[in-house]
Amino acid sequence: MEGGFEDLLSSSITAILVKGPPGTGKTTLALELLRIHGRGIYVSTRVTEEKLERQYPYVKELMRRGKLIEAFPKPKKVESLARFKDLRFGRTEEIVKCILEEIIKLSNPLIILDSWDALAKELDLRERLRAEKTLVAIAESNKAKLLFISEEPHLTTTDYLVDAVITLKDEEIEGRRIRRIEWNKLRGIAIPQKRNLFTLHEGRFTVLQTIETGKPREVKAKPFKPIKHTEMHYSLGSEDLDRLIGRVPKGSVVLLEMGRGVSLRHYHVLLDIMQLNFISQDGCVLVIPSGSMPPHVVKDHLIEYLPKNQLERRLRVGSYEKYEDPCSFKLDTKSISKNFNIICREVKSLKNGNPCAYFIGVDILEIIHGAEATIRFFLNLSRRVRYDRDLLIIVARHAVKGLNELSALSDVHCKLELVEGALVSYTIKPASQMVYHIGYDYSRGYPQVKITPIV
Repeated sequence: MEGGFEDLLSSSITAILVKGPPGTGKTTLALELLRIHGRGIYVSTRVTEEKLERQYPYVKELMRRGKLIEAFPKPKKVESLARFKDLRFGRTEEIVKCILEEIIKLSNPLIILDSWDALAKELDLRERLRAEKTLVAIAESNKAKLLFISEEPHLTTTDYLVDAVITLKDEEIEGRRIRRIEWNKLRGIAIPQKRNLFTLHEGRFTVLQTIETGKPREVKAKPFKPIKHTEMHYSLGSEDLDRLIGRVPKGSVVLLEMGRGVSLRHYHVLLDIMQLNFISQDGCVLVIPSGSMPPHVVKDHLIEYLPKNQLERRLRVGSYEKYEDPCSFKLDTKSISKNFNIICREVKSLKNGNPCAYFIGVDILEIIHGAEATIRFFLNLSRRVRYDRDLLIIVARHAVKGLNELSALSDVHCKLELVEGALVSYTIKPASQMVYHIGYDYSRGYPQVKITPIV
């Protein structure tokens, strides 16, 4: 599915209503459907042709360059497949007449009425219903599709008449913009999810998919290709991840906060990529995983993309249970100070002059040793990391008690949230107003992060 909304163009759908306040993306959605459908009539009551072309360059190509001429047998005689009608000052009967004149010139067009409520205000309820029924009948008899754009928030005659109703919403998460599409009605087609996130990034309407973390079965695993560190900064292993969090200066502390509903299965790929990038460049990685994840699971996430002997030389995973694994070491349940010394000893045996990245889950330490002792542990570890010019990634779930203190000692504070099944992220420190959708891409044979701004 291209963008996740092609069901609106299925054979069971003739008439569509797109609703929402001004600026929510209704016209962009309509024109994206026109681009996919490939032919249509755009009837405007509010936008000039020049403005439309300026705001939506891909429509200009559709209108002026005949990019979709493959639908016709004689390209030389074909005019543009998308036709623009400026009826900002027209009456409703003129709209109907216009559509009758144009619809016979195109095969199965998509007719966009932007904005329908501006026209419907001229009519009483009975006349409006008759006009809408006429338009739908014209569309059905010509195997066309009809799309009404409306800013009317309440139920109208159009809601009951059409086959599909969707509402676009411009909302906020902690003061940052997110966009939602709500599927109110989709006749003859199941609605698997009531709401999704979407973005208007680069002037295109894109439904943001729910998070999928596993490598597709058809993808053959390949060796991880690192992104080189610089003299002053560490790369986190993905170009998009470096854009999201930034290439971090050596000696940095990064706090990754997991919002409510975000579990290990949602974010472990982020950590895997960072760990793979360090080990691939002869760095070492020390992990104390969140929860009770055993060391072999951390190892299993990485072993497809790195040689086993390299992994066992460069990776250590701490646990409060004893495991017979060369990558495992045991932590002390009684003293967090002893654990600090144990960790320092393990890192010393690994480094050989190379950098180390620490990945420490807060929750397990806080459960075993208490919040106050855990904060002291991270304060001491952060001092060591800064002195050695290493990297510390602190993984904190939303319920940990020392979150404010951890944020204060961190250079970067990045939060992940699960919204409508989609994983999104934004930085609290340094503060950013942009929210990004996070997806995972395995097209190279190893995991990469794909981020898309929600604009």
